[in-house]
Amino acid sequence: ISKAFLNKKWTDYEYRSLLSKESNFKKAILPIWHDITQEEVKSFSLYLADKFALDTKKNNIEEIIKKLLEVIRPDIYENLSRLLLFKKLLSEAKTEYAKTSDLKWGEKQRENLTPKQVVRIKGFFYSIGQVLETSLEDTINCYLYDHHPEREIQTWEIMNVTFMEFIKQEKIVDDNIKREIARQLILISMGTLSEETVLSVEQLTRLYEIWKQNYYPF
Repeated sequence: ISKAFLNKKWTDYEYRSLLSKESNFKKAILPIWHDITQEEVKSFSLYLADKFALDTKKNNIEEIIKKLLEVIRPDIYENLSRLLLFKKLLSEAKTEYAKTSDLKWGEKQRENLTPKQVVRIKGFFYSIGQVLETSLEDTINCYLYDHHPEREIQTWEIMNVTFMEFIKQEKIVDDNIKREIARQLILISMGTLSEETVLSVEQLTRLYEIWKQNYYPF
């Protein structure tokens, strides 16, 4: 709603058309005021002035879009909120490195894995695992020390399908880039991010979106 809108010759016709859409209670008018006061709107329509409205004097375009999405498409709003949070975390992320000498194995939790677990581990080892510097024996051995092997295997299965889906969509063949994608997926699975990457913000965002679609709770 603006002064230009109120001064048009066919404003009444457009307004009545909008009101007719509200008559069945399936649609609602969501006014946006632009460079106009409530008194000016009230002089045109008391009903319109009483409706909740967004004001361009109080909200910028991005804020207005987000507030409209929250009402009209809460599903898109939720995804957008996650995306904005992801970009914020990415911009603030810091990479820290631990000394190899500081990394030590804990106590072994089991002597063997089930045949089903071994097959599942092989499933991601022979895909995402091919860009990581570890052997199948060492990979399987890690799960002998893990307190929750099923949860860890599930995590890697999610990373693996995300990895395969992403490199196919992006048509990535360079092993160094594949290795970086795997590294970023490991960080995402741990709830952190790294800004030191050859991937663009757009690529990281798409990678995160695919991971989110594939993720399911343990």
